[in-house]
Amino acid sequence: GLAMHFCNNLETKYKRAKYPGQAYCIEEKDMAFYEENFDRIFSMIQKDYRLCKDKSLEEVAKLVSDHYERFDFMGRKVSQYPTYYFGAYMWGLVEQSFGKEKLFEAIDKPHLFVELYNSVASQEYRF
Repeated sequence: GLAMHFCNNLETKYKRAKYPGQAYCIEEKDMAFYEENFDRIFSMIQKDYRLCKDKSLEEVAKLVSDHYERFDFMGRKVSQYPTYYFGAYMWGLVEQSFGKEKLFEAIDKPHLFVELYNSVASQEYRF
């Protein structure tokens, strides 16, 4: 998601593009699908986040891979994983709200990410 935010300039339903102008290397039909299903997919992400609290890093990686890093997602063929879109949204929202320094700090201290993200996300999209 970070690359989609910084390099592809992905604008999401609840996050503006990083740079004014055109986005690059984005499969528009996939992004439209994620936009149309934002609430449903985010609800899945929230549920899985809660499931991961007591799991090992390997178990979390397997869950993410099994649920989101697939080219068949929610019964639809996609070219770009949903993690690209939702990562751009969440990490981008943190970067646009707090700047790159705080973003880098959150990458180094993942527990800080949720705190920062929740402080700027709409109530229904918090963890």
